[in-house]
Amino acid sequence: MQAETQRQVEHMVPVAFALLLRWIPLWPAAALAALSVVYAGFVSPRLLRRTLRDDEAPRGFSPGKVIYGAVVLALILILRETHFHVVAGAWALMGIGDGMSNIVGRRFGRTRIPWNREKSWEGFAAFLAFGTVAAGFLVWWVSLRRDVADLSILTSMVYALAAAAAAGLVETLPGRYVDDNITVPAVAAFVLYVVAVGFGMDDPTLSLFVALALNFVLGFAAYRAGAVDTSGLVAGLAIGTAVAVALGLPGFLLLSLMFVLGSGATRWGYARKKRDGIAQESGGRRGWLHAVANCVVPALCAVLAACYADTFTADVMKLAFAAALATAAMDTVSSELGPLYGRVTVLFPTFRRVKPGTDGAVSLEGTLLGLAAAAVVTGAALAFGLVLILYWWVVMVAALVGTTVESLLGTAGLGKTPVENAVLNAVNTAVAAGVAVFLFRMLFEVPVAWIH
Repeated sequence: MQAETQRQVEHMVPVAFALLLRWIPLWPAAALAALSVVYAGFVSPRLLRRTLRDDEAPRGFSPGKVIYGAVVLALILILRETHFHVVAGAWALMGIGDGMSNIVGRRFGRTRIPWNREKSWEGFAAFLAFGTVAAGFLVWWVSLRRDVADLSILTSMVYALAAAAAAGLVETLPGRYVDDNITVPAVAAFVLYVVAVGFGMDDPTLSLFVALALNFVLGFAAYRAGAVDTSGLVAGLAIGTAVAVALGLPGFLLLSLMFVLGSGATRWGYARKKRDGIAQESGGRRGWLHAVANCVVPALCAVLAACYADTFTADVMKLAFAAALATAAMDTVSSELGPLYGRVTVLFPTFRRVKPGTDGAVSLEGTLLGLAAAAVVTGAALAFGLVLILYWWVVMVAALVGTTVESLLGTAGLGKTPVENAVLNAVNTAVAAGVAVFLFRMLFEVPVAWIH
């Protein structure tokens, strides 16, 4: 374990050279990367021979270390000076993110990832946390050079988080499918390029390409993870692309957050829910019906916001978009985790005690967990600039009203078939969007009318 930790430290230390990309031109940077290949092939095996793995010792060098330097060299030559911030971010995720994932996963990994038992959620969390911070800082730092667009530190962190999530998911895939010495930096560079360079450009064709690319990465990862089936992948790709084109990266990230929260809640305690007969069908994989039911209203709000860009209506529709997604997250989390942790399950509004999983039933614990999920989505909407902080409570109130209406309809006997349940999911997001619009207009349009 000590030798493997030393190997990962050797993996991380060279990332410090990425700081130089703020100043040095192309060919000196390429020369340094070429020297790192020479170091990995001839110097490291002699200085740090104990870090060679069992399958590397007969060769006398580590192919992974050589590939590490070669990938940095390739990124420098392909992306060149104007995109050195992308190189730096991808380098950080390959070095810091992957290295810390290895160290934390080996020492503290307890919860195994279903599709790859050799990986742990603790390791993935380390990749996400350390990789995002390191990549975000370097993207911002290098973007300050004269021939690169100046980015804020917050924007750089958001871009790095998107790249870390995509690259981290790829890193968890079984080794027979990928070589993470190549795929992690490649995916990281691709995502950083499309979000840091593609978004914000006026070319609609490029915007569509970027939106498709981002949604394909997320959709493929969700498919490989068993979160969606083929129809869910296709429907999610269409809906996610529409949202990303309409609202850009903030809209895409908020939609992705809602999906991750809902999918995580569905898979959490799945064996117990299956034993009790209340688990999501198809092993938790969601199809096109789920995607349409939860996302068609938010997508419509996003498109309307784009159609009325730079107007009062656009702000209202962005608020409705956030409220609909917060409601979808609250509904899914409360219905999936409530039966696991709810001590007393009742029907609203009679408060008659019923069996967990009964249509329309609620519990205090499930409601609180659902509100926490809605709060996470609301906080992200504020951070991404979709909703002003003054209106955070409007999103929360809308989410609570939407899920309450769905519970009442469930109590009335609706939602017993997959189609009826999908209709209820669409109704609760529509109600939440409507409540958000109503509150916004009552609070801000009516007082203005009184003044005049």
